Amino acid sequence: MKIIFLLFICISFSIYSQQIPTTLSEVYKGEVKFDFSQSTGRSVGEWTEKQSMPYPRYYGASIMHFRNDTMWLYIFGGDTTSNGDATASCLRYNVNTDTWEFIDSLPTPMRVNSAAKLGDKLYTMGGFDGLPPDTAIKKFYEYDTSINSWTEMPDLPEGIFLHKSIGYQDSLIYILGGVKSDSTIFLNRVILFNANTREFREATPLPEQRANFALEIVNNSIFITGGYYDSDSLSDKTIIGTIDLIDHAHISYSSGADYPIQVHSHFGYPQRNEEINFFGGSRTTGFNPVSDSYTFKILENVYDTVSNLPYSTTAFHSGYSYINSVSDSVLTVVIAGGVTPGPSITGQTWVYRDTISITGLNEIENNILSDFDLKQNYPNPFNPSTTIQFAIPKESFAKLEIFNTLGEKVSTLVSETLSKGTYEYKWNAEGFPGGIYFYRLSVGQAFIQTKKLLLMK
Repeated sequence: MKIIFLLFICISFSIYSQQIPTTLSEVYKGEVKFDFSQSTGRSVGEWTEKQSMPYPRYYGASIMHFRNDTMWLYIFGGDTTSNGDATASCLRYNVNTDTWEFIDSLPTPMRVNSAAKLGDKLYTMGGFDGLPPDTAIKKFYEYDTSINSWTEMPDLPEGIFLHKSIGYQDSLIYILGGVKSDSTIFLNRVILFNANTREFREATPLPEQRANFALEIVNNSIFITGGYYDSDSLSDKTIIGTIDLIDHAHISYSSGADYPIQVHSHFGYPQRNEEINFFGGSRTTGFNPVSDSYTFKILENVYDTVSNLPYSTTAFHSGYSYINSVSDSVLTVVIAGGVTPGPSITGQTWVYRDTISITGLNEIENNILSDFDLKQNYPNPFNPSTTIQFAIPKESFAKLEIFNTLGEKVSTLVSETLSKGTYEYKWNAEGFPGGIYFYRLSVGQAFIQTKKLLLMK
């Protein structure tokens, strides 16, 4: 008989007991019971409590998506019973109207799965579809938000759970870490999926195994904090992976500053191109929810404390989106469901909004456009600042980059998903030597154009 590691030994638990079960024990054995009572929310800073989910759930996959002027948080699967069951039901939360609705169910139940986004396509993969002795699944699905339907994709190379995934540019998904299907091996594996060819390939593995961590991508770098090292060890390490711009399967890793606490089941979102905020999670291998929030300053390689969440939560669902205005960018973050102290499953929904001044990038029009466009910069020649204007006819992942005459990239001005509109970026080239440079706008394979500019010194 196969020996399952100690973490998955059955643990009897009462909501009144002081003993906290391990998270992976809950995930695998499904024997932990929860009190379904919900704590009263309170507003802290820009956090506002909203309409609760139709039914409390935790450990589903979630992703934010902005379409047709409406912002949605999608939740795929999860556990609504506290018995370790997986559900196929899916929800989405309309941020604009503060309403929840069910959408088409998954083709198979899923929990501790992950989610990623490419344009109007949302993806979820892996996790469990039932109780033991089932093992983690290889299932991989695509949800098209334009027609609201599911498509089955090629199976993952192996069944995994407590992994993370994230979309990159317009066609790539990185699937990182997790725990192998038989629950005995923690992984440092990184799989790269190409949505155009529907093929997997191996990417440079993480420098160490990691599961149930927080993951975010800024420009061309992946940031990982916390998570499990193994069955009974949590991490406070930060891993930074820089994606090769030519070979996207090649990632160069370095170590960032230590996260202020050891934690898992938390979440991160970019505050600006130089900062990432991380919050929530559990400080033990069990459900010990926290409200702690920290911001990682990328250039300084340090963490600072920021305002805490309005309540302590872990294994929750979350997503974020930016809407650019003339001079500012409005950040919206949504958290929903999860596990609160007790422990208890909650259906709470909270929305955070913050207006962030944009350095350089401004949306100057949001009209109906028929094609991509990249204008000549003005003034040209310039010293030290110039304005670059471009237009995109639909929501797309766009990159605006500066190259020298050797073809070497010297600066990334924009690298993010933008809504349709006309934008301008004011590039301050102070500190750069005078001479000829080239600026390139690339929007996946749909549009790539390069123009020349001259910096006079």
